[in-house]
Amino acid sequence: MFFGCASAPESRPDQRALEARADGALETMMARDTSLRPLLSRAAGYVVFPEVTEGGFIVGGAQSVGVVYENGRPTGYAELRGGTVGAQIGGQSYSQLVVFEDRQALQRLRAGNFDLTAGVTATAIQAGAAAQANFEGGTAVFIDSQSGLMAGATVGGESITYISK
Repeated sequence: MFFGCASAPESRPDQRALEARADGALETMMARDTSLRPLLSRAAGYVVFPEVTEGGFIVGGAQSVGVVYENGRPTGYAELRGGTVGAQIGGQSYSQLVVFEDRQALQRLRAGNFDLTAGVTATAIQAGAAAQANFEGGTAVFIDSQSGLMAGATVGGESITYISK
């Protein structure tokens, strides 16, 4: 399976467009789960991927580009790449929010490639989900389904690369 390259925007208009899409995705998530706003206000930072595309047939992949926020303001960008292996078929898109519980977790992202391994569980956005956030290694992951359907049992992970603004 081949995915096109999602890369951080270089021009100011493209950066503004990505930031607007990320802000919109975050507003949608917060409307679905009002406990998300207080969680984000306590967090050291977070990354919003407004649209992650994923697909697979035995071998799968995911990609996206997102915005890194600190104190509620954009401070950089992030590229997400993921891969899976196992019984799977389909394609889907979703928004993903990665929340960094403390400065140490955020610094791991800023220092280079940041990996989310198979042990990290993503929580679906729904009322009250953020209030019971389960931070693993200082990170909590939330997804908000947009379209498509994936089925299967897989093993994989995601790598997130930080790009300064």
